[in-house]
Amino acid sequence: MIFLKGLFFIFANILVGLILVYIIKAVLFYPKRAKYYNNKKIPFTPGLLYRKQVWLVAKLQSLLDDYLSYAQDYSKNSKITGWEDKVYDKTWEKFEFFEKPRFIPSSVKTLLHYYASLFVFEFARQFLRNFVPYLMEKYNVNKYIDLVDKKLDVDMILEFYNKKIEKYFIYAVVAVNGLIGLFNMIVYFIIR
Repeated sequence: MIFLKGLFFIFANILVGLILVYIIKAVLFYPKRAKYYNNKKIPFTPGLLYRKQVWLVAKLQSLLDDYLSYAQDYSKNSKITGWEDKVYDKTWEKFEFFEKPRFIPSSVKTLLHYYASLFVFEFARQFLRNFVPYLMEKYNVNKYIDLVDKKLDVDMILEFYNKKIEKYFIYAVVAVNGLIGLFNMIVYFIIR
């Protein structure tokens, strides 16, 4: 009878692990549509991946719009201005070798150092503020965001999960929780 009580730990831990596997699947994928009760939306509907699909597309569009607005903003608070300043500071550090030759006057060394850093700074500025927005416009990045919105199909991800991932996930959880249950059983027998 004591041995059966000990086996209970193994089965209980495996059961808890399996329940967690199915709870994770339910949270990610179910329900597919928002559910309502008395004209009030039930929390956590639709499933997490269905909710985040809309969020992902909105986030991509927001990032694109933000970058384009930053490219036009030349103020000191702009993110691109911060990147440009970091480029200038890094190149200033990297080009310190201009200060080392002894046969060049110090004013010439300082000018070389300054203009080399300024050249890289201006290159980064033109690249970030003009070339990247030009590429976004030329290749119509908005079209690709719309394509992600149309092609990102959570049902396809669910099908892939059911075919390729779920079985191995269950095996792993059963193995780990079975070992935890075995450890609990051994501790139970030692304490008893």
